[in-house]
Amino acid sequence: MKPHPETARDPGRKPLFAVALGGGGARGLAHVGVLKVLELNGLRPDLVVGTSVGALIGALYCAGFAMHDMEEIARKVRWKDLGSFSFNLSGVSSNVRMEKWLSGFMPTRTFAGLKIPLAVCATNLVTGGKVVFLQGDLFTAVRASTALPGIYSPVEIEGLTCADGGMTQYIPAPVARELGADVVLACDVRGEVALPGTPRNLYQVLVQAFAIATYHSSTEQLKSADIVVTPDMKDIGWEDLSQAATIMVAGEYAMKSKLAEVREKLKRPGLWERVKGAIGS
Repeated sequence: MKPHPETARDPGRKPLFAVALGGGGARGLAHVGVLKVLELNGLRPDLVVGTSVGALIGALYCAGFAMHDMEEIARKVRWKDLGSFSFNLSGVSSNVRMEKWLSGFMPTRTFAGLKIPLAVCATNLVTGGKVVFLQGDLFTAVRASTALPGIYSPVEIEGLTCADGGMTQYIPAPVARELGADVVLACDVRGEVALPGTPRNLYQVLVQAFAIATYHSSTEQLKSADIVVTPDMKDIGWEDLSQAATIMVAGEYAMKSKLAEVREKLKRPGLWERVKGAIGS
C-alpha cells in the first residue's frame, strides 16, 4: 500500500501522528471523547484511519466539526438515522439512509473536501481482503465500512462488493502504519467479549458472533499501535446509543490517562533524524 498522498512531508519536520478508530457499534461514540481530549491538548492527528463506527466518527472529525458539535450529533443520532428495514437475500436492512443523514450536515461528500486526511477501511466480500478508501465518494465508503454482514446489505463501490471493515481491520492500526505513520494511537472500544446474558434477538446474535470472530485478530492488530486507549465499556451494549453521554465521557477519561505517553512518543526524532544518526552525519 502506498503512503497516503496527503501525508507526504519532509520526514525531518516531526513524527507523523495517526489515530486509528476501531469498530464497536454505539461504544464507538467513545472516539468522540478521545478526539476531544487530543484537541484540547493541541495533539491534532495528521491522519485518521477508521473502521465501521470509527470511519463514521472519523469522517465528522476530519470534515472539521467543532467538538461540541460532534458531541451534539452523537447525543442525537439513533439507529433509524443510519438504516432502515429492507429485507432481501443479502441483509435484513439497508444503510442507504445513512447517506441522507450525513448530507444533512456534512460540508463535503468527498475525501478531497476533508481538512484532515482520512482512510476508511472496508472488506471485499468476494475476495476476503481489506479495502482502504483514500479518495472518491466519502459517504459510500463510510456506508461500506459500516455494513455489518447479516444486518446491512453489502455496498457496491468502485466495482467492489464491500461490507464491514471490522472483518479485516477491526482496529486499523496496521493500516495507519502502512500509510506512513510514525506514531499510532489506537482506540479500542471492544469491551469484554463475554456477555452478561444470552443474546435474545437476531441482532444480538449476529453482533456477538461478529465480536467473537474478530476478537483475536483485533488483539493482534493492536500490536501495530504505539499507544492504545481503552475506554471502560462495562455495561455498555453495542446498540445502546441512549448512553452517548456516558460513552463519550469514558473516552475522555481513558484518553487523559494516556496524554503523557502520547507527548513522549511524539518527542521521538523523525525519520530524517534517525537516518542522519545512523550514518553519522
